[in-house]
Amino acid sequence: MKTLPKTKGLKFYKWVGDKCTVIRLYDYNEVKHEYIMLDENNRKIKIPEDEMLDDIWIKLNPDGIMSFFIIESKDIEGTITQDVMITLNRINTKTRTLEEVPYVICRQSVIDIFALLQDKTRYIAGMTMSIKTCPNEVNFSDFLKFEKMNHKVQVAVYMEDHQDDILRLINTHKFDTTLRNIKAKAHKMIAQGVQGYCETLYDLMRDNFFMFDFRDAYDITEIDMEKFDFEDDKTNKALTEFIISSKQEVPVKFYPMKFDRTVYLEELQRPYVLIAPMSYKYPLGDITVLCYDVSQTISFKDVVNKGLKPSDAKKEVMKQLGWQ
Repeated sequence: MKTLPKTKGLKFYKWVGDKCTVIRLYDYNEVKHEYIMLDENNRKIKIPEDEMLDDIWIKLNPDGIMSFFIIESKDIEGTITQDVMITLNRINTKTRTLEEVPYVICRQSVIDIFALLQDKTRYIAGMTMSIKTCPNEVNFSDFLKFEKMNHKVQVAVYMEDHQDDILRLINTHKFDTTLRNIKAKAHKMIAQGVQGYCETLYDLMRDNFFMFDFRDAYDITEIDMEKFDFEDDKTNKALTEFIISSKQEVPVKFYPMKFDRTVYLEELQRPYVLIAPMSYKYPLGDITVLCYDVSQTISFKDVVNKGLKPSDAKKEVMKQLGWQ
């Protein structure tokens, strides 16, 4: 008997004529055998399972699974403390299997080691760390350890998701209540100047730049711009400098397009980068696929080989391109 998966957050689509309709799984009623879906305007609609099967809805493969935990762990003195932990496990694009080790971890009841590395007297509660950003002297797996799990929610996610899209899928009440309890019990530390305690799951993700690492997991670079106006010289100059620095290539013409599931990245004929507005400032910014032509006359590597430092080489290349 044909069945459909029931993982919260999964997207399904079908074509009616030349229009593609996409819905997203919010919940499944086991008693009524009924899917509770979010339509394209985020309104809840109920669809019987038989109707889902008859209408030939097709599952859109997710890019990862996010897990939200309420856990208990021991502090350095051996005292049991509550914590909220968020993880992102990517789905391997070739094997379509879930990677065992999370790419990103976010926790509230840990001290931000990045702040400590900059200033040993600066204590901030809560941090996000990825496999990529984990310092060499730190064991990434240590941040996954806990004594007991009290609550867990998992959702399927897609690389184009915003934070609002993800949190819309879950009831955050238990997480928000736990975070407020953690903050209340930390009143002595807060009185001593420790910052970073959050009262909502939304704030925990936002204040610890979770979506920055989420996007980085899929090679999406956040740029400090609200939008990308390719009619504006400021945008073109900034993105030219970005590609020279990140790709060591000299772009001479851009071909931008908004990313959606009709764009097959593996079929693009030009080199490209994925960019998005900085999520902390512009949480609803979309991903842009920025294809470009590479200069056949100016080579960044050739300029570097002349003995210039990379920063000076970039200035020289920009000068040759006519950017002053």
